[in-house]
Parts: sequence; C-alpha cells; structure tokens
Amino acid sequence: GLVGTLQEGEGFGELALVNDAPRAATIILRENHCLFLRVDKEDFKRILTDVEANTIHLKEHGQDVLVLEKCQPAVSPGQGRSAARYLVMSGTPEKILEYLLDTVSLDTLYSDPTDTFLGDFLLMRSIFMPTTQFHKALLN
Repeated sequence: GLVGTLQEGEGFGELALVNDAPRAATIILRENHCLFLRVDKEDFKRILTDVEANTIHLKEHGQDVLVLEKCQPAVSPGQGRSAARYLVMSGTPEKILEYLLDTVSLDTLYSDPTDTFLGDFLLMRSIFMPTTQFHKALLN
C-alpha cells in the first residue's frame, strides 16, 4: 500500500542507511523528469555526525523553540580566527527575535557583509509574526 507521498526536497531511505537494513519500501514516481541526489552510506553518516555535533537545540516543554547550527569561524588575514558563530536553522518567532536582539549590536552590525540574518528576519517576519505581536515582543 501507499506509505507516504514525498514533496520536493524530501528524502527517503535514511533508515536503511542508519540501521544497516534493507530498504522497506519502493519508490514509484507520479511525475516524469524527477531529479535525485544519491548519498553514499559513509558520506551520509559523516554528514549526520557533523550536523549533530554542531547543532544546538533549545527546548521548552520538550519542544524545540530554537535550533542553531555552529558555522566555521571566518579567518581574516593577519587577525586569525574570529569567535564561533551560530546560524538560526529554525525556531519560534519569539525565540528567533530574542536571539537576534541578544546577538546583534550596532558596532558589529556592518562588520560582516555576508551576515544577512538581521535583514532576512526583518524582511520576512511579517509572514510569521504580525506587526502587533512584533511590537510587543520588541517592547518586552
């Protein structure tokens, strides 16, 4: 029978790789011209280990409210490595805003032109946080 329907970007077969077991299902395409990315078992395990080792889950009441991934510090010529930075992977709007307010300061705001976190958040926040809720969260 039908086990599930996958959407773009979703994967399958991970459990067989992790558990060293045969696949439990067969994939049947509903559409032509699908593209797949195949990941070897060793590469998959290495990626999984790297991601888990560099990911922080902030939980409240057993639920993730903020997930951060440690990114490699930038190396500036003549200055060595800078402090470790974390990228926001997911979270509740309130926790993302709290993290933003705790980590962004005016003196460091323009020091890294590749850091688009503040701009991305401000441009996208209206999708997941109404203006009244945003204003209340800022005041708190």
